Amino acid sequence: MPNALRKQFYEFFARKAKEAGIAWAVLSGIEGYPADIGRDLDVACRDSQEAQRLRDLFVVCLRQRGFRWIVYPSPIWGRRILGITEDYAAVELHIVSPVRIGSISLVPAWDRLDMIEGLFPVDPLLRYFKRCLMPALTRNEAWRRKCAETAVPARMPWWIQPTARRIARGEELARADSLKLSALYFVAHPAAAIANLVRWRFRRGVRRSYPAAPVYQLADATSSEYFLALARTSLAQIFTGFICVDDVGSRRINALQAIQNLTFLTRSRPDVRDVRVIPGTVSGDRELLTTIVEAFVAFNERWKPKEPDTH
Repeated sequence: MPNALRKQFYEFFARKAKEAGIAWAVLSGIEGYPADIGRDLDVACRDSQEAQRLRDLFVVCLRQRGFRWIVYPSPIWGRRILGITEDYAAVELHIVSPVRIGSISLVPAWDRLDMIEGLFPVDPLLRYFKRCLMPALTRNEAWRRKCAETAVPARMPWWIQPTARRIARGEELARADSLKLSALYFVAHPAAAIANLVRWRFRRGVRRSYPAAPVYQLADATSSEYFLALARTSLAQIFTGFICVDDVGSRRINALQAIQNLTFLTRSRPDVRDVRVIPGTVSGDRELLTTIVEAFVAFNERWKPKEPDTH
């Protein structure tokens, strides 16, 4: 039962973080907790040192709980660590700091964190910003559900309030609303707004240089329909989506990789780099799945941070 495994692991990890006195706050992933918990935890840390401590602790917890694979995906979206079990269940820590969209950013109010079940520290405003406001601004199709799951904070900066009122009425946000929010934020925090916009533009510009998942080429004996069905059934906890890209350009493939889609080809594509050819000798579902996961791990070794020198 993947959900039970995730719940037990995240509780274990949160207790260890609390014992270590690490300054962190959960942004997303504990909706419905304690009855339910998400696939991954999106978190923020007080500073880079605390982020490093939290990352190291997460890895230690993965090893103590016997996860078979530990993966460090592309850092373009923040520091991420993924643990995968023998049965392809997964847990993931995603450290984001600061939480930013366009020119707007927020950090936790470290002196006003709520403790969920005494384990998970949460900043209500930052959680609302990440879970509700950001999806509404990007017109993510799930924004209404996410807003329904997220409590409106009791205290809210004046520059957010007009947009929050529109969201509360269930109104779709247009580009003009995004521009108005950005303008109000600029009035409140001009220096931060300029710095955030520069960083945001830079990150979007280099995204294609940071693929987050490998591309697979299927052997002739493996049909794309069978591959998709098997991947969706068994690897949905590891990859966010699955797609065949025979007929799109290499730049588009890199863009798909950057959002961690499991991308595959059914014919040779010399214009696409880092293709993992699944050997025709691979037989059986489990061997095929293990081959895919191990290729994913090997592909992401480039992002693995150096272990601290203990000598």
